[in-house]
Amino acid sequence: MHALATDSNEHERSIPVLITLALALGGGLHVLLEQWTIVLPWWLDLTSVVSIYGALHFLLDRYGWRWPMFRRLGLVRVPDLKGRWKGVVDSSYLDPETSERARVEVTLTIQQSWTRILIVLETARSRSISKAAMLVTGEGDPALSYEYGNAPGFKATPTMHAHDGNARLLLRERTLEGSYYTGRDRETHGALRVKRSG
Repeated sequence: MHALATDSNEHERSIPVLITLALALGGGLHVLLEQWTIVLPWWLDLTSVVSIYGALHFLLDRYGWRWPMFRRLGLVRVPDLKGRWKGVVDSSYLDPETSERARVEVTLTIQQSWTRILIVLETARSRSISKAAMLVTGEGDPALSYEYGNAPGFKATPTMHAHDGNARLLLRERTLEGSYYTGRDRETHGALRVKRSG
């Protein structure tokens, strides 16, 4: 997975909250250890707050950000896109056999944590993997924009080769829809619409 950029300042807002929790937990742990007459090495005692902060951040990044209570409190705004999405791509590419625009079934698989993401789009003929992504959570529907690299599979037409592209998808309930375009050489564009399937 790679970094997930966002316009939300929730990551910065979480720092003082996590530091406060780490200090409270570190202080409580120190009192308990004193009561149990357990003496830790000086280097472990000094880093206990840092270690607790790291553990809290790890747990929030991997699991906690998906908990509804954090969304209700307004601490997390990044939408949870993790899972499998199925749908179609309507492309500007003209099929040489039929001279019609291509319509291709796709599966979009998203791996996501609070700060990282990986987007993989697969068709019968190729596979695209995200290189960078941003989630805009401001006004209106959340928008996922990402850059990807596409590699053709063995069923691809001879004219298809590896290329880069960009996509921008709006999240509306259980649907991601928007457009994409590819880089030079391919120079195609189109519409993508997928629904969450798992």
